[in-house]
Amino acid sequence: MTAKSKCASRPQPKDGTPHTHDRDELYFVASGRDFYRCDGKVTPVSAGDLCFAAAGTVHGFEKFTQDFAIWIIFYGDVKTAPHQA
Repeated sequence: MTAKSKCASRPQPKDGTPHTHDRDELYFVASGRDFYRCDGKVTPVSAGDLCFAAAGTVHGFEKFTQDFAIWIIFYGDVKTAPHQA
């Protein structure tokens, strides 16, 4: 199976509810500020920061500013179990 990628822009997301995905994911913070929750740890983030969530890891953004925008990159093959290499 070959690796696949998907990239999307999310200007002013409406919902940062914690969730999981079946592929690894990178977030690039394009503008604004927020708090990124990943695997139970909360980290303040702002423009220029890069965040990672392994497949199956609970993650989400909370309390983002009005100008918050992110680029999202899903990459790699679909994982059948959390944190599978």
